Amino acid sequence: MSLVSFDFIVFLIVAVILFYAKKGLQKYILLFLSIVFYFSISAVSKPKLALLTCYVVFVTYAGAILIEKSRGRIRSIMLTLTITALAAVLVVLKYAYNLCSLFMEIFRMDGDVSFLQFA
Repeated sequence: MSLVSFDFIVFLIVAVILFYAKKGLQKYILLFLSIVFYFSISAVSKPKLALLTCYVVFVTYAGAILIEKSRGRIRSIMLTLTITALAAVLVVLKYAYNLCSLFMEIFRMDGDVSFLQFA
C-alpha cells in the first residue's frame, strides 16, 4: 500500500473513524492498524520482513509494558534490554551478510548466505 494510493486513503478514513468511535480502545486500535499497515507494505514485497515486523512490534510493545510497570533500577534494566533487542535487529540487518561472507571467504568455505540479505 503506497501512501499516494486510493487504498491508503480508504485505510486512513477507516482508521480515523475507528479511532474516534471507540474511545477506550484507541491504544489497541492504533496498534492493530499499525500492524496491518506495515504488513501490507512488507508482506507483499518481501515476505521475510513480515517476520521482522512481528519481532519489532512485540519487543517494543512488551518492553514498553515492562518499563511502565517496573520501578527504580529494574526500570533502567528493562529500558536497556529493550533498546539492545531493537538495536540487535539493526546490527543483524546491516552487518550479518557481510560478516558471514567475509568469514566464509577467509576460511575458503562454500555456502549460501543470501538468506541474510533483506534488501
